[in-house]
Amino acid sequence: MRRRMIEWAVLVAAADAVAAGLALVLAPALCFPGQGAAPVAERFARPELAVLAWFVLWLVTLAAFDLYDPARVGEAAGRRAPGAIARATACFAVLVLAGLTALKIEDVSRLFLLLAFVFQGGLAAGFRLALARWAGRRAERASPERDAVRVVLAGEDAGLAALRRSLEEQAHLGLRVVAEVHLRRAAGGDGAARPAASGAEPAADGLSRLARLLDEAAVDEVVLSLPLERWADIEAAAGVALERGKTVHVALPRPQAELVRARVTPLDGQVLLSWVFGPQDSPALLVKRALDVAGAAAGLILLAPLMLLIALAIKLTSPGPVFFVQERVGLHGRRFRMYKFRSMVADAEERLAEVLHLNEMSGPVFKIADDPRVTRVGRFLRRTSLDELPQLWNVLKGDMSLVGPRPPLPREVRCYDEASRRRLSVRPGLTCFWQVNGRNKIARFEDWVELDLQYIRQWSLGLDVAILAKTIPTVLKMNGS
Repeated sequence: MRRRMIEWAVLVAAADAVAAGLALVLAPALCFPGQGAAPVAERFARPELAVLAWFVLWLVTLAAFDLYDPARVGEAAGRRAPGAIARATACFAVLVLAGLTALKIEDVSRLFLLLAFVFQGGLAAGFRLALARWAGRRAERASPERDAVRVVLAGEDAGLAALRRSLEEQAHLGLRVVAEVHLRRAAGGDGAARPAASGAEPAADGLSRLARLLDEAAVDEVVLSLPLERWADIEAAAGVALERGKTVHVALPRPQAELVRARVTPLDGQVLLSWVFGPQDSPALLVKRALDVAGAAAGLILLAPLMLLIALAIKLTSPGPVFFVQERVGLHGRRFRMYKFRSMVADAEERLAEVLHLNEMSGPVFKIADDPRVTRVGRFLRRTSLDELPQLWNVLKGDMSLVGPRPPLPREVRCYDEASRRRLSVRPGLTCFWQVNGRNKIARFEDWVELDLQYIRQWSLGLDVAILAKTIPTVLKMNGS
């Protein structure tokens, strides 16, 4: 199963490379009729290196969007392909333009680049859809004995039906469920095995009958689905299969499977079964961090004159420091000093008790729309979110990201329940999901947390780009507080 996932990922990557090659042929043919790629190539001292960089950056960008993850490449090749490829192509275009600007190569035809991006993304999406259709037809024509990966499911009734559906949806892998063995009690307990559509002989009860099925039928792999509290039974069933040379997979039961991703991590002769919540082990996080550094550095440089004017306005209109520095809680509970332009009177923290009764948020968060401690300049800064600009320094340092859940106060974290603490599993951000999906209209802390958890579960570079794009009109509407 795993081998076929990897083979499929390699096949899709080859199709993406072909799409890039065709785009580099078609774009100059339309842009410079009769001249080929010469008008573009002459802009580079080493055109062959430029082409190589184009291919490498394209494949790395797609990989950063998890489009080559062996466990997810099937869904990325189906109906979701066009949207996923479009987001990756947009990111690729930004990276190419940024690279050309950094290298001071300014005279490359913008029409050529536009055509290349459109052709490349369109061909990649089309190739993936074509591959998905080809794989489906190939699976239908495949011999169940010779070509299919023959799988036995073993476990409790509740999980087997969902597991069968998940496997059968991966048509590109050519999987065939040949039997289900129901292990209703501990090792040796009664159970029943019923044959799948392939017509495999029925197995008897319990683990002994699982062994008999593996001895008598052609079976490649076994997938176990049992609650984690039955680990002894998982070990026993896995032992039965491993003794016969079968590959064994253990399916995480729901709802755990909806929250985490499982990985096997070799470590100095040991084997670790890793359950990862959110995107903590995604290679795309490296790209996210690179974009954070580039974005924060560019923001600090480009917005320096504006930030200087804001600092002067604060200093001239209100006694006290320009910056407000506060301890916040970041990734996995790490504490850091977060910076903001001061928007309140200098003794605002000491006067907090005076306004606690005005809190408009439920739960451990304190927030009021018309805080009497806010200064005249501070009110404008809050409405435009300009008071948050110094946090670009936090992003550059690595305390925060451009996109992520807002960093909480230590006193708020002390009131968190287990679900709320999942917010700390990713780096906090300058802007977040709830800021562009209701912002100050969200009055229940539980709804705030649910939007943050939805962001963590669905995270991708494309989602970050979408949130950043939505943040701009949200800020321009001046509905902050």
